[in-house]
Amino acid sequence: MSLPILGRVLRSDSPSFCWVYSDSPAPLGTYVYTEFSVIDRATGSRIARRVIGIVSNSSYSPLMERPALTDLREDIPHDYRVPSISTILVYVVADITDKRPETPRYPIPPGTPIHPAPPEALRILYTPPREGYIKIGFLSEYRGIEIGVSVNELSRHFLIAGATGSGKSNTVAILADRLSQIGAPVIIFDVHGEYVGLEPEDKNPSRVVEREATISPYKIPPKILASMIVREAAATKQRRLLRRALRRLNKAIEEKTSKEGLGLSIAVERLYEERKIHGLVDAEDEEAVLEVKDKYLALLLKEIEIVARERNYEKRIVESTVDKVEEFFETSPIDLEAPRITDLIEPGKVIVINVSELSDEEKSWILRLYADNLLAYLKEGGASFRLGSSKMPVVFIVEEAPLFLPANASTPAKDSLQRFAREGRKFGGVLGIVSQRPRSLDPNVASQLQNFVFLKLVQEEDVRAVMNIADSLEESLAGILPSLPKGRAIVMGEWVGRFPVLVDIDEHRGKRRGATPDLYGIWSSGSGSRGRVIEEKFKIDV
Repeated sequence: MSLPILGRVLRSDSPSFCWVYSDSPAPLGTYVYTEFSVIDRATGSRIARRVIGIVSNSSYSPLMERPALTDLREDIPHDYRVPSISTILVYVVADITDKRPETPRYPIPPGTPIHPAPPEALRILYTPPREGYIKIGFLSEYRGIEIGVSVNELSRHFLIAGATGSGKSNTVAILADRLSQIGAPVIIFDVHGEYVGLEPEDKNPSRVVEREATISPYKIPPKILASMIVREAAATKQRRLLRRALRRLNKAIEEKTSKEGLGLSIAVERLYEERKIHGLVDAEDEEAVLEVKDKYLALLLKEIEIVARERNYEKRIVESTVDKVEEFFETSPIDLEAPRITDLIEPGKVIVINVSELSDEEKSWILRLYADNLLAYLKEGGASFRLGSSKMPVVFIVEEAPLFLPANASTPAKDSLQRFAREGRKFGGVLGIVSQRPRSLDPNVASQLQNFVFLKLVQEEDVRAVMNIADSLEESLAGILPSLPKGRAIVMGEWVGRFPVLVDIDEHRGKRRGATPDLYGIWSSGSGSRGRVIEEKFKIDV
């Protein structure tokens, strides 16, 4: 096999990387190939080796400094060129000598020629299995070599990390869509509303279910709802008062639904009318048309008053509790009939939960509820998935993870996500974490993640963080992260096999939000002829 020579090995510090000298730099992320021979000390014979590597750093400098005096002399030609040399760092990915990739064991000898990697050599390393995987893209710069991830290895959870605009949400869309195509239920906790309007690749709109995150005060456990409404850590008496009132009211509603066979909303309205007749709720303007949530609120406020009187709560505690309850019902998206997250699970569906209109605190509480409900649902299904249980394994993808999983702070969702990551895999729960600031991620959750998509990362702290999270990501490979183009990623973990791979992630054409907007196009078209006048004026001035 005759291949062009990119350079020759200068030195090898270990079997995992080597320095190459050349007359010109090589682009970062270039796959390279070499053949060499070494002496097997056990047998004394010379053995041939074949390896594949990735260019992870490249420099360019003059072979010797050019004296400034030469620029002043007239007898030196102006097109005089300074002899130059490029030093290239190659991360050695794998040894493919026996057409069975293995970890490199021998350093490459100095003087060994380095070549561009031929496709037939790369296919030995990166040929996907025949079944049980989904395609995510192509090997970087090699459109003929597909790269996929093993579906069964998703139980090890995954992390998608990258700077703003690097292609994180596109990667999420590709994974979610293609997993749902094989029947997986996928839930996306959509923090910014980026997946609203997502169109599946097969053009079947029924496969995507969009829901605005709403809160049902009846379906949320009273202890959690009381903590959502009364947030101050020291306000324990207020939370206790509200918790007792919620339990009493919800029990009364439950009795009415079960004994009289009523739906939830009708049961609330019936209970409100009955108590109104007996003066057990505060009278409202007769002409006012109350929604169901208003009637629930009126019932709850009266229940707070009754509990406070029975247990001799101080007036200031009662008034403060009432104020917080009223504010919560006024500012939060309340819907008594809001389904639980587990009610939405269907095979082959992508469920987009849009929480973009909620405050960060509300998002965190909702996420806690979802994580707890999903884990309970999965545990209920247990090991019976293979036997046709209605409880399906679920993929749960959380955007903007550092908001809910900060390294050095507590949030309402943190403990629940830690528990889901730790216990969920045993029951068919897959957690996907998406982050543009991996340095801020909670290490307890990060340690549970074993599959990775690393897109462009610029900050040194973030590069160091992903090296700590993925301990097999060596510094000699991580060096290319700051210069990755949009949509190109280092993919690692058992879901792609033992060796990292550079992937050009497929573009999901049905994702309409989240892309960098064309500001010039929007503003100029929005101003009509004025935009064209400004453009023409600019041309004239120039």
